[in-house]
Amino acid sequence: CPSGWMRFGNSCYFYENTRKLPWDNATEYCASQGGYLAEITDEAEFQLVDSVITGMLYLLKTVQSLHKKTGHQH
Repeated sequence: CPSGWMRFGNSCYFYENTRKLPWDNATEYCASQGGYLAEITDEAEFQLVDSVITGMLYLLKTVQSLHKKTGHQH
């Protein structure tokens, strides 16, 4: 897998969490990176995607909590 990508089974995954793109734009972005939007085909792949999303949500909640405690805002 390229640097920054994660191998799972016979596939490489890359998740982008800094851009909010509509579906069509996300599809184009993935194609420009040589890939395509993930298509979940089995339970193991679902668990992988779910764990990545859960990890990102936990990080977001932690950052939001820290900002509330310190009074910082974006």
